[in-house]
Amino acid sequence: MSALFLVAMAEPDAALGLMAAARIAGEAVKPVRTDVLVVRRPPASLILAGEEVMAAEQFVLIREQEAARAAKIAWIYQSWVADAEAGGDSAQYSWIDTEGIPDEEVARRADKADLIVIGRPSPESDGSLHQICRAALFDSHRPVLVIPPGFSADFGRRIAIAWKDDGRAMKAIIPALRHFPNPDELSVIVGHRGDHAGEAPEAVRLRAPNAKLVSVPTGSAPFGQILLASASQLGADLLVMGAYAHSPLREMLLGGTTRYVLAHAEIPVLLRH
Repeated sequence: MSALFLVAMAEPDAALGLMAAARIAGEAVKPVRTDVLVVRRPPASLILAGEEVMAAEQFVLIREQEAARAAKIAWIYQSWVADAEAGGDSAQYSWIDTEGIPDEEVARRADKADLIVIGRPSPESDGSLHQICRAALFDSHRPVLVIPPGFSADFGRRIAIAWKDDGRAMKAIIPALRHFPNPDELSVIVGHRGDHAGEAPEAVRLRAPNAKLVSVPTGSAPFGQILLASASQLGADLLVMGAYAHSPLREMLLGGTTRYVLAHAEIPVLLRH
């Protein structure tokens, strides 16, 4: 039985990195079918409040811009697949180009996926990528691999786990060790106040006996900042953590650590809500 990956594309500049990340994540779970999704937003969805009346020329311009964006991603995808096949890649690739609301399209397809791969939004990202990120993390109930802008290196050899004993971190760890089963080093980062000593949680040690505990003091700095600094000091190339939100409502407010990591991580992050 093959694994199914959903790669949700929004920005042409990130396309190569997302395809490469999907291939790396699929090495341990072959065979893999990778569905690559690009969603062209309909003009009506981009109307701002107070601009209900949009000239026909504006509709045409928006459709042309969205078609051009999709075409750029399609060209990169087709080049990638051709190179992969020439190199003996056995994965199956499927291209999905559709018009719709990005978060709705991602949520509709995500429930069949074993892993979702998306780009990390940056301050310059438009609303499409932010919608994709929200839908993947909080509507899909699937593990989500978030790739930072411009990232193209190998990863999954030195894994850092952000541990919180509430079940969500464990939901992220299980797929992480499925896709990256033999890391050279696996560290479990635990925040604490005051003196602290111990060992990696039993749930982790059962699956990764060589995991080491890294206890870091929490202070006035955001824990997301402390977490990313600790992962950097460890030389981690993949961070694994639960994804948190303060509200289950559709327009939810991300938890502070999740929000910070999604804004600043320079390595891939595997999350699960």
